[in-house]
Amino acid sequence: IEARTVDNHEGVITLLGGMKAGTANIGGTLDASAPNGGNGGFIETSAAHVKVANDVKVTTAATNGRYGKWLIDPQDFTVAASGGDMTGLTLSTSLTTTPVTLQSSSGGTAGSGNVNINDAVSWSADTTLTLTASNNITINKNITATGNAAGLVLNPNTANGAEAASGTGT
Repeated sequence: IEARTVDNHEGVITLLGGMKAGTANIGGTLDASAPNGGNGGFIETSAAHVKVANDVKVTTAATNGRYGKWLIDPQDFTVAASGGDMTGLTLSTSLTTTPVTLQSSSGGTAGSGNVNINDAVSWSADTTLTLTASNNITINKNITATGNAAGLVLNPNTANGAEAASGTGT
């Protein structure tokens, strides 16, 4: 799917599944870049469960402007070498061409609303990885950002959209 910035109108790609029980399976190429000027666009992939294929290619890069953003917004999200929702390698590769926000919501299941990093993540671009959880953020593997303006933002126990903070998340 391509929705590039044209005449300073930033591209938007929105892929939604059911927020109570649906799954959004994300693969292929999602391109909301700005190769001819302007800022990169916005990509949202949201559902109760979001699964990202290993071969996905996502970009919101901007040749002469600011990066856009990729929002992944499920109830829970796990980065793991296997058995998770996305591998660390896939997240690392995506961070070379777009800032990524992993944002979890509690949904209808008690104790959910978590973001888990169980596989190493590493990138050297000027992008930011933002982890926002209405409950817990658990980091069990290294996260390494070496770009000149690379960053990591952690927001546990944080309201996001209409989703309230759990009150107990860490």
